[in-house]
Amino acid sequence: GSVGSVKGKSINIAISPNGKIADMTEAGTLTYYISGSGESNLSQTISDFFPVLPVNPVKQGDTWKLTDSTMTSSPSTTMKITDNSENKFEGLETVNGIECAKITSTHSGIWTMSIKSPEADLMIKGPYTSTSECLFAIKEGYFLKNTSSTRLTGQLELTSPMVMTMPITIDMKSVTEAK
Repeated sequence: GSVGSVKGKSINIAISPNGKIADMTEAGTLTYYISGSGESNLSQTISDFFPVLPVNPVKQGDTWKLTDSTMTSSPSTTMKITDNSENKFEGLETVNGIECAKITSTHSGIWTMSIKSPEADLMIKGPYTSTSECLFAIKEGYFLKNTSSTRLTGQLELTSPMVMTMPITIDMKSVTEAK
């Protein structure tokens, strides 16, 4: 696929105690090419990967709301996401013998993306909704699995070489897991 050039590579990222990525400089150095969109980098893929945790410890059933925004850019793409999330610590779950914390989230917000490619310049903007489930191996200290499903319903605007606007719906599903 389009991300084959980054498959199997390792990077270092800095994560704040609440789960927000504080430094993803190395992720920006891993680039890949998407046909029709141009070059991108791993920082755009992982910018909002980890669930942000509340300041205080949580117990099973606790919920918390967050408002956040991320801005990422690559040579061909600039993306801004504003996110309102409602998160829940579902409890502990054992997966393949590993005790994991299970966090579920629902998200909504605005997604804006500008793409510059040799074929055309595009702007995609609209509201989105998303659900996600994260399994974190507590004792081992790593993310075991993150599953998400997102739907954006908005406008696609061609800004060059011609100008045209049309409605667009984008459905994205992803599963990221440790091997």
